[in-house]
Amino acid sequence: DAKSDDVISSNLSSIEDFNGIAIITSAMKCHEGESNAQVIAIKVLWRLMDVSEANTTKRIVRKFFEAGLVPLSTRLLRLKSSSSELFDRVAELLCVILSIDQGDNSQVGFVVECVPQVLRRMRKDPKDERMQKAGLRVLVAVVVLGSVPAQTLIDSSASDVVLRAIRILRSDPKSI
Repeated sequence: DAKSDDVISSNLSSIEDFNGIAIITSAMKCHEGESNAQVIAIKVLWRLMDVSEANTTKRIVRKFFEAGLVPLSTRLLRLKSSSSELFDRVAELLCVILSIDQGDNSQVGFVVECVPQVLRRMRKDPKDERMQKAGLRVLVAVVVLGSVPAQTLIDSSASDVVLRAIRILRSDPKSI
């Protein structure tokens, strides 16, 4: 209902106003190996982004950058113990925040560095549709953002992983 939405909106504003992004990110750094805690924290960070307000979203993304969320996210993608849900949510958030123009491409380098681990995870779990979708999302993002030429992925024998993911996800093109 409308009252509940107002309370949630007020709570989210408080999180932003009282340096909550830095606090949440700091807690995430202290508990990197705790997949469940990471999923909850990522869900809260997602809620802070109001995609209907471009200025709000850019302000939140700037705070994500300042809090070190991008390097933390790439470390989470590298964890062998992360669940496919965490991998998916982190990949999606990472791609969204990197796609918002901040005039600073220095954050993209962190994502490029984790591409080998993303490929490894995709190879390790070839039947996990969620993992395949998340990995493909990251690979597409680094190519679209111009950080990794598509030919580099092809030359790095990533083509087998990408083609397998596309075949798996072909049944639902909207899921990509």
